Amino acid sequence: LRDTKHSVVPNPATHDVQLPEMKTNDRLYVYSANGELMLIHPPSNGRHIDVASWSPGRYFFRFVNAANQTTYTEPVIIH
Repeated sequence: LRDTKHSVVPNPATHDVQLPEMKTNDRLYVYSANGELMLIHPPSNGRHIDVASWSPGRYFFRFVNAANQTTYTEPVIIH
C-alpha cells in the first residue's frame, strides 16, 4: 500500500461501499469515530461491504498490507 491510496466508493455512503483497489493480500479494519473496531474484512469476503444497518456517522477504513504491514486510512461517512 506504500504510496497508494485506497478508495472507498461511494463516500458518503448509505447502503453499501465498494473497495476497488483492495488486493488479495490486504486486510481492512473498520473503526468507529470512537475508535471501536467494528469489522475486520479479509479480501476473501470480496470488495463490497453492506453498510445499510450501520449507524450514521464517520468511520475509518484502515487498509493493511500483510506482506509489509504498510497502512492507509480512509475516513468514510455513512448516512
